Amino acid sequence: MKRCIAFILLAFCVLALAACRTSKVSYVEPSEKVLLDAKLYYKQSSLVVLGSCTEVKPEKDENHYTIQISEVIAGEVDSSRAIQVAGKSLNAGNNYLLFLATIEDSSYYRIVNDSELRITADSVLWNGTWVNLKTVLSELYSFAATITIPGTTYFYTKLSDLTEAADAIFIGEVLDAPKIKKMNVKSQIDGAIVENAVEASVVKVVVYGTIKGNLKYGTTIKLVNIPSTASSMTDSKSLENVSMDTYSIINLANESTYMFFVQKTKDVKQDYYFPLNPIQGWILVDRDFVTVARFNTPLYGYKTLPLLVRDVKSSLVIKE
Repeated sequence: MKRCIAFILLAFCVLALAACRTSKVSYVEPSEKVLLDAKLYYKQSSLVVLGSCTEVKPEKDENHYTIQISEVIAGEVDSSRAIQVAGKSLNAGNNYLLFLATIEDSSYYRIVNDSELRITADSVLWNGTWVNLKTVLSELYSFAATITIPGTTYFYTKLSDLTEAADAIFIGEVLDAPKIKKMNVKSQIDGAIVENAVEASVVKVVVYGTIKGNLKYGTTIKLVNIPSTASSMTDSKSLENVSMDTYSIINLANESTYMFFVQKTKDVKQDYYFPLNPIQGWILVDRDFVTVARFNTPLYGYKTLPLLVRDVKSSLVIKE
């Protein structure tokens, strides 16, 4: 009789445990504070991911965790590999939403958020309350889709200034130049973050030959083209306003080759490049000949590619 009762109790416990594991967590829609916290954590992060904690290594001051990434929301990392994270509140076997910042001189990431953000299939534990994961992710996807652009677009009157300002100078081919459309962007102007919608296009370019920078042959970059910035440029020396209409711009066309003068985004969560400006950001290349925009002051008059490349390289040597 006792054995029968014990067996029944054991069976009941197993069924109860199975029910707990398969039951959905009840959740609410995130409050305004939760969404504001998410925005703050996003700004403080260099990487935002969904992932599973597969290993915990206790250390003196904080634990070290191995995270297998399931989705990269923002930032640059190979989603197929595991990353190392330092913190205090994760448990092996659980899935998390992680806001991470790089640790200087270390391969580890630091957790930005104050408390663990454990997730289920449809909810995330936020400061002790289960909230709708889909709503939180929708906000994060919106943040990630907003392109961070330079706050000021400069115009250059000297070749040496033009080449010094560029993070990369290279010859490449346009793989895809979509039509201009409204895009959400943000920039920092006078210390304040300004968000608005502009007419822009994200152009895919493959790199052939690099004159300045470390872009390798065959690398594909995303170049953000905002033609309207030609009307609101700033002279790099005098800081006076420089305004030109979009008719002065050489169009970017599929399967055409150009010499590009670009800057890399300062937003570590994004991988966009920007032309120095729409007038001086690229030069059309046709075999050994070049076409320069009429108002591209330091380069107008060049007709051949070898001469242009020689003088661009010379300007870099002089600056160094």
